[in-house]
Amino acid sequence: MDASSWDAALDAWRPPAPPVSALVREAALQTALTDDADATGSPSFDRARQALTGRAAVLDVGCGAGRASVALAADAPGTALTGVDPSAALLEAFAARARGASVPVRTVLGAWPEAAARTPPADVVVCHHVLYYAASLVPFAGALTERARRRVVVEIPWEHPHAWMRPLWSALGAPARPDPPTAPGAARVLRDLGLRVRIEEWTDDADPWRGREEALVLHVCDRLGSSDADRVRALMGGLGLPPRGRRTATLWWPAP
Repeated sequence: MDASSWDAALDAWRPPAPPVSALVREAALQTALTDDADATGSPSFDRARQALTGRAAVLDVGCGAGRASVALAADAPGTALTGVDPSAALLEAFAARARGASVPVRTVLGAWPEAAARTPPADVVVCHHVLYYAASLVPFAGALTERARRRVVVEIPWEHPHAWMRPLWSALGAPARPDPPTAPGAARVLRDLGLRVRIEEWTDDADPWRGREEALVLHVCDRLGSSDADRVRALMGGLGLPPRGRRTATLWWPAP
């Protein structure tokens, strides 16, 4: 798979019109704001931590409320942290969480890679669960690499995060989707750019939707382009969806 094929596959998996509803957007924001978990003990945490020695700096792109990076920076005393996110509310939560962990923090409001020019470089750049939402893989990953002095660590689902919804599309009579973009496909594209990408597969048992089942149903309806929440809820229950335990990939590569 080359870069244009990966981007085309990604486009085919974007949500149909209409765009994300205000209700779904608010539910997603509240899920992110109240997510107090962290990445400690995961391969992504370990690969980033290996590259943090001495007084260092971490950059978290698409930082949300800090799940990927606050515990990481706190585990390496003296490490400063920068977070980039298009949501002011999430940046506020991110900064508060970092200050609560006694981590020096700064924030940059904006989308990546547009915000890269306003973002300082760091020893380690982390980016969790954002790559499938990038407009184009190469400029997005290229900007991550340009900001890294030592290592880039990216965490994403093994395949597109909506791929588990394929049985629902079929049940609702929607047109079949092509094969989804995958983490190994992204790794091949990045290796073609000359990056020394390594990939590790693991299972993430965390469930960000636990206790928010109705918000999940709204999220799925939005992704399917369906207004029939009752039918979608029934289908999900009958098909045993979503699956428990998310097949996940950690991709990491050294700075050039």
